[in-house]
Amino acid sequence: MFGSCLPGWCAGEWARAGGSPSCSGCPGSPSVSRSCSGDTPRAVDPVAVAVGQLGLLAVNFALVNLWEESAWAGFLQSRLGQRHNLFVAALITAVPFAFAHWPLAFLGEVTVASVAVGLAAYLALGVIFRPMIGVFLQGTRGSVLAVAVLHSRLQPHQQRERNRGKPARR
Repeated sequence: MFGSCLPGWCAGEWARAGGSPSCSGCPGSPSVSRSCSGDTPRAVDPVAVAVGQLGLLAVNFALVNLWEESAWAGFLQSRLGQRHNLFVAALITAVPFAFAHWPLAFLGEVTVASVAVGLAAYLALGVIFRPMIGVFLQGTRGSVLAVAVLHSRLQPHQQRERNRGKPARR
C-alpha cells in the first residue's frame, strides 16, 4: 500500500516524509496542496458539540426511532413473542426488518454486490440486535419509549451517512 497514492490520501508521500502530513505533488490526489490528515486541527467547544449532538439525537428519536420501534418492537416482535419465545420472535422479526432497511443499500454507488451485501448486513444486524431489543423490551416491562431511546443510541452510523460525499472543510 505504501508507495501508491489514493484519492484524498497519499500513503507514499506520508511514508517518504517520515509521517509528515504533506502531500504536495501526489499524483491522483484531488488537490496537490491538500494535507493527508484532512482538516487543520482547531479548538472545539465541547458544550456546543454536545448540545448539537443532543439536538440531532432528539430529532432522530422523535421523527424516526420512536415510530420505528413502535412498529417493530411494540407491535410485531411483541405479538410474535406471545406465540413464540423471545428469541424466535426476534429472529422472525429480523427478516422484515432487513427488507424494510434494504433500500438504504441503494444510496450512493449501487452495484449488485453492494445491494446483496447490504441485505446480508441488515439481516445480520437484525439477527444480532432484535434479540437484544426483545430482552430490553421485556426488561422494561414493554416500554417502547425505552427501546426507542436504545435504538437512538445504537446508530453511530447516522452522522457518518450525513457527512458522506461532503467535501472536507478547509
